[in-house]
Amino acid sequence: MKTQNGSILSIIQDKRICPSERGSHSASQSFAQELKRVRNMTVEERALEALGMADRFSWVTPVGKQQQNGQS
Repeated sequence: MKTQNGSILSIIQDKRICPSERGSHSASQSFAQELKRVRNMTVEERALEALGMADRFSWVTPVGKQQQNGQS
């Protein structure tokens, strides 16, 4: 799919993906702020944040993980 400048934001905003859904202004603002935050991060900051994801979401249990280990 071709977009204006090939960015993720332009793909999400492309109305051909979900023509029946209306975009949320609040969600768009939140997404834009998060993109700005990530773009301003150094490589080290990104790595530290990625390494902390396991602790941040430790309460989430992946679906199917037990099946992969051979457990029921």
